[in-house]
Amino acid sequence: MAYDTSCYIDPDPRMPGFHDVGCRIRWIPRTDGRPELRVAEGDFLDGDSRDGAITLGCGIEEAAHQLGIDFLHEIDHLLDICELVDRQLAEHPWAMLKCPQGTAVIELLPRDNCE
Repeated sequence: MAYDTSCYIDPDPRMPGFHDVGCRIRWIPRTDGRPELRVAEGDFLDGDSRDGAITLGCGIEEAAHQLGIDFLHEIDHLLDICELVDRQLAEHPWAMLKCPQGTAVIELLPRDNCE
């Protein structure tokens, strides 16, 4: 890892091999009018250990629902998005995705165990 992920990962696993990772997602859809910022916060990401890799998996569906994103229907498209996010989160505690529908910025939220 290019940074200390332990500040962002819940030290107590919700189940073996899966630790919650909180994040804030800002979604700015492309519209004909003025862009409308949408924000969701939650444990949408996973840590594979207390200080391991942080990834996007099943949380993508809940995040999309909270943000009002309804164009993510194809599993291959979802997997591509997860892979792009995972690669960026391996380098720094944020990820940015741009697509014809809008821009998403994912920022990791530090846990209480972070100094």
